[in-house]
Amino acid sequence: MTAVGSFSFDTYIPKSHAAIFIFHLSPCPMTSPFTINALKTKSRYLHLIDKLFAKYKKRRRVGKEDQLGLSALIVSQEQSKVADFLRLSLSSGQYYLAVPDTHKVRIGKKVRDISSYHLIDTLAQSALYEWLMEGSEQFVSPSVYSYLKGRSGIQAINAFVEYIRSQRNSQGHIDLFVFRADLASYTDTIPVGQHSALWQYLQSVLDKKALTPEQNNYIMQLVESALRPVKATSTGALYQQSVGIPTGSSLTTIAGLLYLTELDQALTAIPGGFYARYGDDILFAHSNWDSFKQGEAFIDSIVERLRLKRNLSKEQRIYYTTAGRRHPDHPELAGSQQIHYLGYCIHANATLGLPSIKAHYFLQHLRERAMRCVRLLHHLPPDEQGRALCQALNRMLNPQHPLCESKSRFILTQLDNRAGLKELDYSIALMVAELMSGIHGVKAWRVIPYRKVREQWRLRSLCRRKNQQRKQRKISDESNRNN
Repeated sequence: MTAVGSFSFDTYIPKSHAAIFIFHLSPCPMTSPFTINALKTKSRYLHLIDKLFAKYKKRRRVGKEDQLGLSALIVSQEQSKVADFLRLSLSSGQYYLAVPDTHKVRIGKKVRDISSYHLIDTLAQSALYEWLMEGSEQFVSPSVYSYLKGRSGIQAINAFVEYIRSQRNSQGHIDLFVFRADLASYTDTIPVGQHSALWQYLQSVLDKKALTPEQNNYIMQLVESALRPVKATSTGALYQQSVGIPTGSSLTTIAGLLYLTELDQALTAIPGGFYARYGDDILFAHSNWDSFKQGEAFIDSIVERLRLKRNLSKEQRIYYTTAGRRHPDHPELAGSQQIHYLGYCIHANATLGLPSIKAHYFLQHLRERAMRCVRLLHHLPPDEQGRALCQALNRMLNPQHPLCESKSRFILTQLDNRAGLKELDYSIALMVAELMSGIHGVKAWRVIPYRKVREQWRLRSLCRRKNQQRKQRKISDESNRNN
């Protein structure tokens, strides 16, 4: 039920009544025992309406009606009235969330229950989330990099690279123990019963908002109704889950950030170690074995105490060195020169590469585009075909070109592992030789030599291009330093 004063409407009312809500709702002040001034700012809601419309426009769904018969187009056209309705009802404690529709969606290999709210509820939850996350640096660990404004996965990667550099010895070698953990179905297994630690963490966030007891109770009730919504069985009976928070609510994000606070604090406090978390993907590293085992014990005990489960198939315990050897005293750990985290391959020499599976997909997509080019070039002489194909590939690999391959921008801006870039260079040149000779594999070099592809047909090198970028950056940094 969504209610404002004496005016209320249910999720399942006839669609024709939605027009009454938008066009006849008076934005006059409503009697209320309190007012939360931070939620009364109209610009907050106008901004969220613009974002909602942009999202639906991108998906070409601006005219799609929700459970109330409202569309993003109508909400945008009447944004002033919608913003007034939301700011007055939320700030005065007279807004309540409707019962969401629930449907199953397959995401990759997983089937998830998605809660679908009407657009006004979506905006209300977004406003509440935005307000609660203001000053998030006070209650979210700096080691958490997921779903926070100003933080990202690449920052976690760069922080780990800096840690690797700080651990080098005089010969430039490192010796680290690394533990990568992943939680199984994290948000689907967070307890939301009365005694869950989640509510204590949420209360600590509200304590920083200087609310009165009445205001605090209202906001907590609103958040709980989003994270633990009332659902209906096939027979119509209503119930609330005691485990799992719904996918589809923006407030799910804050629950995912807060529930592992105890783990964040424990691992961050271990001196000389490195800890990063992105969602439920955890990375912990230390050069001392006892400290490493202490961190591992924290993960075991806290995850069990929070009634979560680790995804054992994704866990990695690695002795991380530039040589990739096993530790003589701890042979149970795999020796490695690299570790995969958040879609990057982080090498022990503090450089970033592309994981082999991603490199495979990149080359596969590049080959598909190259094959289409070859079909268009069949009328040209062989040498001209080769030059034209290499020119097309150069454009695909140029991040500034409008026809560039999407992953090429990522490769040239983020990756700096020379061995990985050289391997990609070789694979792309071999692809050209295979397509132009019709011979699969390295035997294609007998017909079209590597030097011909590079020097005569002018296929550019990713590694050389990256070196040029590095030189230009050095020159720019030196000139800025001199100035």
